[in-house]
Amino acid sequence: MQVILDTNIIVSDFYMKSSKFKLLFEFSKKIPFDILIPEIVYDEIMKKYTEIFKKQIMVYDKSVQQLKTLLRNSKNIDFITFDIDMDIENYEDFLKNLVKSDKVKLIPYPRTSHKNIVLHELNCKKPFKDNGSGYRDMLIIE
Repeated sequence: MQVILDTNIIVSDFYMKSSKFKLLFEFSKKIPFDILIPEIVYDEIMKKYTEIFKKQIMVYDKSVQQLKTLLRNSKNIDFITFDIDMDIENYEDFLKNLVKSDKVKLIPYPRTSHKNIVLHELNCKKPFKDNGSGYRDMLIIE
């Protein structure tokens, strides 16, 4: 048996610390089954992590600036500073180590012909929608 993790599942808990993930990893050893992450999902996760992380840093920086205007003596208060590139690199190291471990396997990009993908899209076959979206989902399915 195989369980394929999608981007949305991992984005909801980037470090997979929730009880749901703990149970999944535990059961995968007992039953056993493989936990798979398609490489396209891996790439999407890194993009989402970077976007969300940078957005939250901006929110934090704005809040710090607002706090400084409210405090009489903000010079004595230490605010957290981030090394954005290093923090993103640390998350990517976490993912790399995860797929190198025995917990999760990485599925490489498929060698699907573009013609096959285009025919699915033109005929509005799943996973394509009327608006043409579904390309990445098609790669995951293949």
